[in-house]
Amino acid sequence: MSFALSHEIISIEARTKSISATEWPQRVEAMMKDMLDALGMLPLGPLLQCTSRQQNATIRSFIQPITTSHIAGHYYVSEDFEPEFHFDVYTCDGISIETTLQVLHSYIPLIEWSGTYIRRNIDDTRYIVSLSGNGANCVEKEILRQEAQPVAA
Repeated sequence: MSFALSHEIISIEARTKSISATEWPQRVEAMMKDMLDALGMLPLGPLLQCTSRQQNATIRSFIQPITTSHIAGHYYVSEDFEPEFHFDVYTCDGISIETTLQVLHSYIPLIEWSGTYIRRNIDDTRYIVSLSGNGANCVEKEILRQEAQPVAA
């Protein structure tokens, strides 16, 4: 059996409903537990949560190291715009887009979102899909690239 390294990435940028600062930490902890269980992933270390302020927004961030890489999110809150959430899973294992969206939406109420799914291999094969939807529903999947590219010298 040969070793074939593959990476899968899902990245979501969404407008969301507001989540209070007091409710956020527990919601993220519960979401990470359910996300890891649903995707069959294992934590590599403890969940890290931080809050910062940048320009006119409060940013609540988290990162969960997993044995195959990481899961991270950034929630932006401001009086100047609707709350936004940026989320990604990067793994050497497989990702289910549908499962990821279902778990994510059950904790972070997604209004409308767009995203990208990428699968890449060490031989430079790329599969890239543009995603968009609302709630846990993916209403559009457009394949942007599905081919092997020559390795640059």
